[in-house]
Amino acid sequence: MDFSGIFRAQSGFHYSAAFAANPPDVDGDNHFNEIDFTKGRNHFVAPPFVNTDVRLAKRFDFKEQIKLHAYLEFFNLFNPPNPAAVNGLPLTSVNSTAPKFAEVLQVLPGREGQVGLRIEF
Repeated sequence: MDFSGIFRAQSGFHYSAAFAANPPDVDGDNHFNEIDFTKGRNHFVAPPFVNTDVRLAKRFDFKEQIKLHAYLEFFNLFNPPNPAAVNGLPLTSVNSTAPKFAEVLQVLPGREGQVGLRIEF
């Protein structure tokens, strides 16, 4: 039986705050950059990312010419909520039901598994 795995851990991705409404034209070129330049670019950090993938593989020999390979794989084995998107807009008084600033809006898929078979002849 073969066992293999990949472990990945990293600090959270950096993101910038944005203006909720009426972004200024900082350099006068009629292109309105929505990033809040008063806070600094990529000033904020999302939660960390931790992921573990594992694979179990086994080969079964039937006669000399026939082999069966069986695989069992799990992705994000320990199922931490890894962020994919974070709200960079500050809360406005107009829309108080909007997500809070720095709130995680989307997470990557949770634990997933799959089984595979391969026959060689």
